[in-house]
Amino acid sequence: MLFRSSLQVRATRTRAAFGFLYRVAVSVRGLARGSTALLTVAANRPIATFTLARGCGYVGIGRATCRITRTPTVLTFAVVPFPGRATRLLVRATAPRSRPDLVSLLLRR
Repeated sequence: MLFRSSLQVRATRTRAAFGFLYRVAVSVRGLARGSTALLTVAANRPIATFTLARGCGYVGIGRATCRITRTPTVLTFAVVPFPGRATRLLVRATAPRSRPDLVSLLLRR
């Protein structure tokens, strides 16, 4: 397959209010001009996500998705992991004719 671009995803997490909420900042680069990418935030355990970022659903239960039309862009999410064991957060960006990228973060509650 011939790729027009390679998406680059970076994510950071910061523990926020009361130790059960995380602020997750995701940056995406490398989208080819005129393309659209899909960013997915999912986890191996139940999560709730909240964002006011343009192109995203405001609230996600179990996963969040965003449509990205230009890069570079930065999206910020509030993530609440289910209590108990650590949660692995997976952030993936995909676009037609672009090499996808995946980042993993560990959230402890």
